[in-house]
Amino acid sequence: CPMIDDRNETVSSHQYDGAGLWDRQSNLLGWTCLLGERRGTDDVSIYAAPARATDLSGLPPAFIDVGSAEVFRDEDVAYASALWAAGVQAELHVWPGAFHGSDLVALDHHLSRRALAARACDLGRIQSNGVDAKPAREVRVGDRLAVRNEGGLFEIDILALSEVRGPAAQAQALFKETEASVEARARVAAERKAMQEFMPLPDRRPTKRDRRHIIRFRGDR
Repeated sequence: CPMIDDRNETVSSHQYDGAGLWDRQSNLLGWTCLLGERRGTDDVSIYAAPARATDLSGLPPAFIDVGSAEVFRDEDVAYASALWAAGVQAELHVWPGAFHGSDLVALDHHLSRRALAARACDLGRIQSNGVDAKPAREVRVGDRLAVRNEGGLFEIDILALSEVRGPAAQAQALFKETEASVEARARVAAERKAMQEFMPLPDRRPTKRDRRHIIRFRGDR
């Protein structure tokens, strides 16, 4: 999900304060680290905060996805609307109930899988039988698909096909992840867990003093 508006004035930017992996305070800190005292003022480039741009014509097609339960929701939806108004093609996904980073934290949740699959398709991260798959290519029983996304590399064998969209339990019966893929993902998960233990997250939010140190370190003062 794009972080594109330093002003933090939308409903969702106020709605998620004190909850989730990236809340309002995290967002304010992030923009302050980038812009310093310019955050929220008129002295901000559209290349730093694209939501400020007034002319989006001529931009290439965009893929935007965001969770409905995160601070970025409204600014991303507004940006997609602005692209459409400027005649730019944009694909927008708002995943119901998803929070920032949920597709990485809850990899096996059906919503995370849908989000990761949609992103992989649009960004050309899928191979079919060792060849880059085209969007219009039909999937056949017996195909082996390799899907690379933020969750790692998934390798699956197609067991059956369905012409109608069904619940997750039915969808999972249509394919099987290869043993090599399962083992590789387990190794990646173990490495991430070890990294989190090696670099634990702070148990509190940055204080005003911490933020002053960050700004001073960046050279804004």
